[in-house]
This record gives sequence, C-alpha cells and structure tokens, in this order.
Amino acid sequence: MKRLALLVVGAMLATTLALTTNAAAWYKTPQRVYSDSSGGFNVGGSTKYGYDGYNQPGTVTNPQFWASAETHTVCQYYPSSTPPCYFADSIRISVSGTDPNGNPLPGSVIFPIAAHHSPENAPADDLMAWVVQALANTVPYGIGSDLANAGGPQLYTTYDASSAWGEWTSCHSDLCTPHDSGLELAFQVEVDPNLYGTYRIHIAYHVVDLWFTGSDWYISTDLSDDLVYCYQYCTYNIAPIHVQVGGYPASGADVWIYDSSGHSQYHDWTDANGNAPGKWGLPAGTYTAKSQTCESVYRPEPPGYDYFYFRGQSIVTIGPSSSPTLSETNSGVRC
Repeated sequence: MKRLALLVVGAMLATTLALTTNAAAWYKTPQRVYSDSSGGFNVGGSTKYGYDGYNQPGTVTNPQFWASAETHTVCQYYPSSTPPCYFADSIRISVSGTDPNGNPLPGSVIFPIAAHHSPENAPADDLMAWVVQALANTVPYGIGSDLANAGGPQLYTTYDASSAWGEWTSCHSDLCTPHDSGLELAFQVEVDPNLYGTYRIHIAYHVVDLWFTGSDWYISTDLSDDLVYCYQYCTYNIAPIHVQVGGYPASGADVWIYDSSGHSQYHDWTDANGNAPGKWGLPAGTYTAKSQTCESVYRPEPPGYDYFYFRGQSIVTIGPSSSPTLSETNSGVRC
C-alpha cells in the first residue's frame, strides 16, 4: 500500500508589528487531523488569524497573511530488498480571492512578500511553531527531525492575472530529495480604500511526494482554507438566487432584492437553469427577494389558455451570506 507519513498544513492571518494593535484577538479554527487506520500517514491543518471576520472588521488597507504547508515522509520496510520510500518533491501555496462586489482579485493585488523553505532560511515564527505543535500533540508520532533538508531545493514567488503563489521544488530525484520539507508564504492584500466590505481569500496547498520503489511515482495532495477580511465593515451576499415553478427551474423570471426600507437593491433575470447571479456586498440586515414569471395556463371556463403571473418571494436575513430558492405560484393576476 502506498503510504504518506505526515502532511501538516496550516494558514494564519497575521499583521506586521505595526498593525497588530488593530487585531481584537487571535482567532483559531478547530484543528483538522486525519490519521490513517494503519498509521501509514496523518493529515492535519489549522488556521490562525488576527481579525474576527464577522465581528471585528479591520481598518488597514494592506492586511498581511501567512500560510504554511509541511510534509513528513518515511520509508516503509517490507520483506524486500528494495523498501518503498517517500521523499518530498514539491510544495506550492496559491492564493486567490474576490473583492466585496464579487470581482476576482488580480495577482498584483494579492502579491507574495516572501517565501521561506524549512529549515534552511525559515524564521522561528509563531505560525509554523503553533501549527506543528498542535498537530504533533495529536498524531500517533511526532514530526521527528522536522524538515531535515537534503539539499538542492528551488524556491520562488510570483503572480499572474488571477492569483499569486510561492513554490518550493526539489531536484525531482530520490538521490537529492529530502524526506521532509516545509514552505511558508507571506502575502498581503492591497485593499481598495474606497471599497468597504468583505474580501474573501482562498488559500490552496498542493504537496507532491515522490514514492520510490525502484521506479518513481508522484503522489499529490490538495487542501485549502477560506478566510475573510472585513474592511471597515462586513458585507454579505444574496447570491445566487434560484427560481422554480412546480419544482422545475423557471427560465426568464424577473428577480428583485429589496432592503428593509422597500428600496430595490437588485434586478435581473434567471437563466435556462432558473438561476440569477444575485447581489454581492450587502450590509447585514433583512431583505426581501422576489420573483415573477408570466406563464401560460389552461382555464376551464371559458375553455382556453390565458397568461398569468406566477410569483414567489423569500424574506432573507444576512449575514451570513444566503442563496435563497423562490418557489413561484399562480398569483391569479393576468399578464
């Protein structure tokens, strides 16, 4: 059986020393640990960040984040002259996100500040120490020597139109690939000072290990974390909106969103699947989502077909974000 020994992944939202006073407290998600029943591998992760995404909005326009990934591998000795061994081949941390209006953030807005490969040039920061300790206390065995580097790694950071990332790669050979390796990526989001609301950040971890049994096999593992940063105040989404008639998608239905004062905040039409994009960037509160479709209906007296409005509505209270389904019924009003 192919076995990975340990993959530890964590992410944390942090600030520079000058910005830490803006954080009300440190927040942590529950530790995520998966242990293989045979003890062949363990997978875990955790998140730590300096802003409560729903209750303590931030005021800085360049919040900084730290993300880390780590892999620990071992040899599995069987009654064989060639024991199967694992080696760390590459680690990539990619970051993408959306602004309060739901528009994708370009990589130039989410750009990497620095990357460190453990252990040769990684500082003894709180992130790796906290994640490693939390998970090492949970798994059946610890991380051992913790990232003993065998040499020859390549490390770089870059970004494109839709994301930013940092990557460490080995020499792609079991002769110079380390058993253990780790990557830390520091990046910051350049917030538009005129665009208040919730910035959503997606962190993807891609770890590749080399399984050597006389031939080379590459095994990849993907994990992710989703974080939010509220600038000045938090905003939420009513998106998408689903409309149906008799349990079937209603195509071409008019869709509206009204705030608690009765003012229209959104209008659009559903597609062939009965979906309308909905509205991003709404302050928390109570809203009414309404829909209307003109449908042909057979009437018994006098016999024949006529057209009536089918209407539906839903009272939506956000946050958190919502994606309502509106079930339309015959309103009895001709159209």
